Amino acid sequence: MHLPAIENIVKSFLSYLEHSGASFQTLRAYKNDLIQAFPPEKITLVSDDQALKVALQSAVEGWSELAIASRSRKIAALKSFLNYAYQKKLIQRPLADHLFIPKVQQKIPHFLSVDDVFLVLKICQEQQLNTHELLFLLLYGGGLRVSEACQLRFKNFAVSRGEIRILGKGSVERIVPLPERVNEILTTLKKRESEIGEFIFGTQALNPRVAYEWIRGLGRKANLHFQLHPHALRHSYATHLLESGTDLRHLQKLLGHTSMKATERYTHLSMQRLTQVVHQFHPLQNLSLQNSKNPPTEDNGEPIL
Repeated sequence: MHLPAIENIVKSFLSYLEHSGASFQTLRAYKNDLIQAFPPEKITLVSDDQALKVALQSAVEGWSELAIASRSRKIAALKSFLNYAYQKKLIQRPLADHLFIPKVQQKIPHFLSVDDVFLVLKICQEQQLNTHELLFLLLYGGGLRVSEACQLRFKNFAVSRGEIRILGKGSVERIVPLPERVNEILTTLKKRESEIGEFIFGTQALNPRVAYEWIRGLGRKANLHFQLHPHALRHSYATHLLESGTDLRHLQKLLGHTSMKATERYTHLSMQRLTQVVHQFHPLQNLSLQNSKNPPTEDNGEPIL
Protein backbone atom coordinates (compact mmCIF):
# COMPACT_ATOMS: atom_id res chain seq x y z
CA MET A 1 0.00 0.00 0.00
CA HIS A 2 1.29 3.43 -0.85
CA LEU A 3 1.93 5.43 2.30
CA PRO A 4 1.54 9.19 1.81
CA ALA A 5 4.26 11.54 2.98
CA ILE A 6 3.56 13.39 6.18
CA GLU A 7 3.53 16.75 4.39
CA ASN A 8 0.64 15.50 2.26
CA ILE A 9 -1.25 14.36 5.34
CA VAL A 10 -0.71 17.79 6.88
CA LYS A 11 -2.21 19.38 3.76
CA SER A 12 -5.14 16.99 3.90
CA PHE A 13 -5.68 17.73 7.58
CA LEU A 14 -5.60 21.51 7.02
CA SER A 15 -8.06 21.13 4.16
CA TYR A 16 -10.35 19.17 6.48
CA LEU A 17 -10.14 21.94 9.08
CA GLU A 18 -10.85 24.60 6.48
CA HIS A 19 -14.00 22.80 5.31
CA SER A 20 -15.00 22.44 8.98
CA GLY A 21 -15.04 26.23 9.28
CA ALA A 22 -11.65 26.92 10.88
CA SER A 23 -10.48 30.51 10.55
CA PHE A 24 -7.48 31.60 8.48
CA GLN A 25 -5.55 32.40 11.68
CA THR A 26 -6.21 28.91 13.07
CA LEU A 27 -5.10 27.24 9.84
CA ARG A 28 -1.91 29.27 9.72
CA ALA A 29 -1.11 28.51 13.37
CA TYR A 30 -1.76 24.77 12.95
CA LYS A 31 0.36 24.65 9.82
CA ASN A 32 3.30 26.31 11.57
CA ASP A 33 2.94 24.03 14.62
CA LEU A 34 2.88 20.87 12.52
CA ILE A 35 5.87 21.94 10.40
CA GLN A 36 7.79 22.60 13.62
CA ALA A 37 6.84 19.22 15.03
CA PHE A 38 7.29 17.18 11.86
CA PRO A 39 10.01 18.74 9.69
CA PRO A 40 10.01 16.86 6.34
CA GLU A 41 13.78 16.42 6.47
CA LYS A 42 13.48 14.37 9.69
CA ILE A 43 10.28 12.40 9.22
CA THR A 44 8.70 11.38 5.95
CA LEU A 45 5.99 8.78 6.56
CA VAL A 46 3.21 9.41 9.02
CA SER A 47 2.88 5.65 9.54
CA ASP A 48 6.35 5.45 11.11
CA ASP A 49 5.25 5.28 14.75
CA GLN A 50 8.76 5.33 16.20
CA ALA A 51 9.77 8.38 14.17
CA LEU A 52 6.50 10.06 15.16
CA LYS A 53 7.18 9.42 18.86
CA VAL A 54 10.68 10.87 18.61
CA ALA A 55 9.35 13.90 16.72
CA LEU A 56 6.56 14.44 19.25
CA GLN A 57 8.93 14.21 22.21
CA SER A 58 11.36 16.59 20.55
CA ALA A 59 8.61 19.08 19.71
CA VAL A 60 7.11 19.09 23.21
CA GLU A 61 10.55 19.50 24.79
CA GLY A 62 11.39 22.29 22.35
CA TRP A 63 8.24 24.16 23.37
CA SER A 64 8.89 23.81 27.10
CA GLU A 65 10.16 27.39 27.45
CA LEU A 66 7.12 28.92 25.81
CA ALA A 67 4.27 30.49 27.73
CA ILE A 68 1.78 27.90 28.94
CA ALA A 69 -0.97 29.26 26.67
CA SER A 70 1.26 28.87 23.60
CA ARG A 71 2.28 25.34 24.61
CA SER A 72 -1.34 24.38 25.16
CA ARG A 73 -2.34 25.59 21.71
CA LYS A 74 0.56 23.82 19.99
CA ILE A 75 -0.04 20.51 21.77
CA ALA A 76 -3.75 20.81 20.98
CA ALA A 77 -2.79 21.12 17.31
CA LEU A 78 -0.70 17.94 17.54
CA LYS A 79 -3.52 16.03 19.24
CA SER A 80 -6.01 17.09 16.56
CA PHE A 81 -3.64 16.03 13.80
CA LEU A 82 -2.88 12.66 15.39
CA ASN A 83 -6.58 11.96 16.01
CA TYR A 84 -7.23 12.74 12.34
CA ALA A 85 -4.42 10.41 11.22
CA TYR A 86 -5.68 7.63 13.50
CA GLN A 87 -9.26 7.97 12.25
CA LYS A 88 -7.96 7.77 8.67
CA LYS A 89 -6.00 4.63 9.69
CA LEU A 90 -2.70 6.25 8.76
CA ILE A 91 -1.27 5.39 12.17
CA GLN A 92 -1.92 2.19 14.08
CA ARG A 93 -2.20 3.56 17.61
CA PRO A 94 -3.95 6.58 19.14
CA LEU A 95 -0.77 8.49 19.92
CA ALA A 96 -2.78 11.60 20.76
CA ASP A 97 -3.78 9.92 24.03
CA HIS A 98 -0.17 10.21 25.22
CA LEU A 99 -0.09 13.99 24.85
CA PHE A 100 -1.29 16.14 27.72
CA ILE A 101 -2.35 19.73 27.27
CA PRO A 102 -1.12 22.00 30.07
CA LYS A 103 -3.97 23.67 31.90
CA VAL A 104 -4.05 27.38 31.27
CA GLN A 105 -5.00 29.42 34.30
CA GLN A 106 -7.99 31.58 33.45
CA LYS A 107 -7.23 35.22 33.93
CA ILE A 108 -9.66 38.07 34.15
CA PRO A 109 -9.29 39.87 30.82
CA HIS A 110 -8.90 43.61 30.89
CA PHE A 111 -12.09 45.47 30.24
CA LEU A 112 -13.27 49.03 30.50
CA SER A 113 -15.51 50.61 33.08
CA VAL A 114 -18.52 52.49 31.75
CA ASP A 115 -16.72 55.74 32.64
CA ASP A 116 -13.73 54.62 30.56
CA VAL A 117 -16.02 53.97 27.60
CA PHE A 118 -17.49 57.46 27.70
CA LEU A 119 -14.03 58.97 28.16
CA VAL A 120 -12.75 57.27 25.00
CA LEU A 121 -15.84 58.33 23.04
CA LYS A 122 -15.41 61.91 24.23
CA ILE A 123 -11.82 61.89 22.97
CA CYS A 124 -12.94 60.52 19.59
CA GLN A 125 -15.51 63.29 19.22
CA GLU A 126 -13.23 66.10 20.42
CA GLN A 127 -10.43 65.02 18.08
CA GLN A 128 -12.83 64.08 15.25
CA LEU A 129 -11.52 60.51 15.07
CA ASN A 130 -14.61 59.33 13.23
CA THR A 131 -13.34 56.02 11.85
CA HIS A 132 -11.65 55.19 15.16
CA GLU A 133 -14.92 55.88 16.94
CA LEU A 134 -16.84 53.64 14.54
CA LEU A 135 -14.42 50.76 15.10
CA PHE A 136 -14.58 51.28 18.88
CA LEU A 137 -18.39 51.27 18.78
CA LEU A 138 -18.59 48.11 16.68
CA LEU A 139 -16.31 46.26 19.10
CA TYR A 140 -17.88 47.55 22.30
CA GLY A 141 -21.41 48.32 21.08
CA GLY A 142 -21.80 45.13 19.06
CA GLY A 143 -19.31 42.78 20.71
CA LEU A 144 -17.70 42.00 17.35
CA ARG A 145 -14.36 40.30 16.96
CA VAL A 146 -11.82 42.62 15.36
CA SER A 147 -11.72 40.45 12.20
CA GLU A 148 -15.51 40.69 11.91
CA ALA A 149 -15.50 44.47 12.29
CA CYS A 150 -12.69 44.93 9.75
CA GLN A 151 -14.55 42.92 7.10
CA LEU A 152 -18.00 44.42 7.68
CA ARG A 153 -19.83 45.39 4.49
CA PHE A 154 -22.75 47.76 4.02
CA LYS A 155 -24.83 44.86 2.72
CA ASN A 156 -24.56 43.28 6.18
CA PHE A 157 -26.33 46.24 7.75
CA ALA A 158 -30.14 46.44 8.00
CA VAL A 159 -30.96 50.13 8.42
CA SER A 160 -34.63 49.74 9.34
CA ARG A 161 -33.95 47.23 12.10
CA GLY A 162 -30.61 48.57 13.33
CA GLU A 163 -28.97 45.16 13.00
CA ILE A 164 -25.90 43.67 11.38
CA ARG A 165 -25.48 40.13 10.10
CA ILE A 166 -22.14 38.55 10.98
CA LEU A 167 -20.53 35.36 9.72
CA GLY A 168 -18.19 34.48 12.56
CA LYS A 169 -15.93 31.63 13.65
CA GLY A 170 -16.92 28.20 12.46
CA SER A 171 -19.16 29.83 9.82
CA VAL A 172 -21.68 30.61 12.56
CA GLU A 173 -24.02 33.35 11.39
CA ARG A 174 -25.60 35.68 13.93
CA ILE A 175 -27.69 38.82 13.98
CA VAL A 176 -26.39 41.58 16.25
CA PRO A 177 -28.65 44.45 17.29
CA LEU A 178 -26.81 47.76 17.53
CA PRO A 179 -27.08 50.53 20.12
CA GLU A 180 -28.68 53.71 18.79
CA ARG A 181 -25.39 55.64 18.47
CA VAL A 182 -23.81 52.92 16.29
CA ASN A 183 -26.95 52.66 14.20
CA GLU A 184 -26.96 56.42 13.59
CA ILE A 185 -23.36 56.44 12.36
CA LEU A 186 -23.85 53.47 10.04
CA THR A 187 -27.09 54.92 8.68
CA THR A 188 -25.28 58.16 7.81
CA LEU A 189 -22.41 56.27 6.21
CA LYS A 190 -24.72 54.03 4.19
CA LYS A 191 -26.07 57.09 2.38
CA ARG A 192 -22.52 57.55 1.07
CA GLU A 193 -22.01 53.88 0.18
CA SER A 194 -21.36 54.61 -3.51
CA GLU A 195 -18.67 57.09 -2.48
CA ILE A 196 -17.09 55.01 0.32
CA GLY A 197 -17.10 51.57 -1.27
CA GLU A 198 -18.28 48.06 -0.49
CA PHE A 199 -16.79 47.90 3.00
CA ILE A 200 -17.76 50.14 5.89
CA PHE A 201 -14.14 51.27 6.23
CA GLY A 202 -13.55 51.80 2.51
CA THR A 203 -13.11 49.97 -0.77
CA GLN A 204 -11.50 47.01 0.97
CA ALA A 205 -11.46 45.39 4.39
CA LEU A 206 -9.59 47.25 7.12
CA ASN A 207 -6.21 45.72 7.95
CA PRO A 208 -6.45 44.17 11.45
CA ARG A 209 -3.02 45.57 12.32
CA VAL A 210 -4.33 49.06 11.62
CA ALA A 211 -7.40 48.30 13.73
CA TYR A 212 -5.22 47.17 16.63
CA GLU A 213 -3.15 50.35 16.45
CA TRP A 214 -6.26 52.55 16.36
CA ILE A 215 -7.60 50.94 19.53
CA ARG A 216 -4.22 51.00 21.29
CA GLY A 217 -3.92 54.67 20.37
CA LEU A 218 -7.30 55.45 21.89
CA GLY A 219 -6.25 53.71 25.09
CA ARG A 220 -3.11 55.83 25.26
CA LYS A 221 -5.05 59.04 24.65
CA ALA A 222 -7.43 58.11 27.46
CA ASN A 223 -4.50 57.31 29.80
CA LEU A 224 -5.97 53.92 30.68
CA HIS A 225 -4.06 51.90 33.27
CA PHE A 226 -3.61 49.01 30.82
CA GLN A 227 -2.86 48.68 27.11
CA LEU A 228 -6.19 48.66 25.34
CA HIS A 229 -6.70 46.08 22.60
CA PRO A 230 -9.74 45.14 20.49
CA HIS A 231 -10.64 41.97 22.36
CA ALA A 232 -10.83 43.92 25.62
CA LEU A 233 -13.78 45.79 24.11
CA ARG A 234 -15.54 42.51 23.30
CA HIS A 235 -14.90 41.44 26.89
CA SER A 236 -16.31 44.75 28.08
CA TYR A 237 -19.43 44.26 25.96
CA ALA A 238 -20.03 40.78 27.39
CA THR A 239 -19.24 41.71 30.98
CA HIS A 240 -21.43 44.81 31.03
CA LEU A 241 -24.36 42.95 29.47
CA LEU A 242 -24.02 40.08 31.91
CA GLU A 243 -23.79 42.40 34.90
CA SER A 244 -26.93 44.14 33.65
CA GLY A 245 -28.86 40.87 33.81
CA THR A 246 -28.56 39.52 30.27
CA ASP A 247 -29.44 35.82 30.00
CA LEU A 248 -26.48 33.56 29.21
CA ARG A 249 -28.25 32.01 26.23
CA HIS A 250 -28.86 35.42 24.74
CA LEU A 251 -25.26 36.43 25.38
CA GLN A 252 -24.07 33.25 23.66
CA LYS A 253 -26.03 34.18 20.53
CA LEU A 254 -24.81 37.77 20.59
CA LEU A 255 -21.16 36.69 20.88
CA GLY A 256 -21.47 33.94 18.28
CA HIS A 257 -20.16 31.20 20.56
CA THR A 258 -20.81 27.68 19.27
CA SER A 259 -20.54 26.32 22.81
CA MET A 260 -22.15 27.57 26.00
CA LYS A 261 -18.90 26.72 27.76
CA ALA A 262 -17.18 29.67 26.09
CA THR A 263 -19.91 31.99 27.34
CA GLU A 264 -20.15 30.54 30.84
CA ARG A 265 -16.63 31.64 31.63
CA TYR A 266 -17.94 35.19 31.87
CA THR A 267 -19.95 34.22 34.94
CA HIS A 268 -16.77 32.89 36.53
CA LEU A 269 -14.74 35.91 35.48
CA SER A 270 -17.41 38.29 36.72
CA MET A 271 -17.40 36.53 40.09
CA GLN A 272 -13.62 36.81 40.24
CA ARG A 273 -13.90 40.50 39.49
CA LEU A 274 -16.50 41.02 42.20
CA THR A 275 -14.27 39.18 44.67
CA GLN A 276 -11.35 41.42 43.76
CA VAL A 277 -13.51 44.52 44.20
CA VAL A 278 -14.59 43.39 47.67
CA HIS A 279 -11.03 42.57 48.69
CA GLN A 280 -9.76 45.87 47.39
CA PHE A 281 -12.44 48.32 48.45
CA HIS A 282 -14.58 46.93 51.29
CA PRO A 283 -13.95 48.92 54.51
CA LEU A 284 -13.54 45.74 56.56
CA GLN A 285 -10.79 44.44 54.26
CA ASN A 286 -8.18 46.73 55.85
CA LEU A 287 -9.42 46.36 59.40
CA SER A 288 -6.38 45.55 61.53
CA LEU A 289 -6.40 42.10 63.02
CA GLN A 290 -5.08 43.55 66.27
CA ASN A 291 -8.57 44.93 66.89
CA SER A 292 -9.69 41.37 67.50
CA LYS A 293 -7.83 41.52 70.86
CA ASN A 294 -10.39 44.07 71.98
CA PRO A 295 -13.71 42.72 70.67
CA PRO A 296 -16.72 45.06 70.45
CA THR A 297 -18.76 45.21 73.65
CA GLU A 298 -22.33 45.90 74.64
CA ASP A 299 -23.12 49.03 76.63
CA ASN A 300 -22.66 47.04 79.85
CA GLY A 301 -19.10 46.22 78.95
CA GLU A 302 -19.75 42.55 78.15
CA PRO A 303 -18.25 41.22 74.91
CA ILE A 304 -20.78 40.80 72.08
CA LEU A 305 -19.28 37.42 71.10
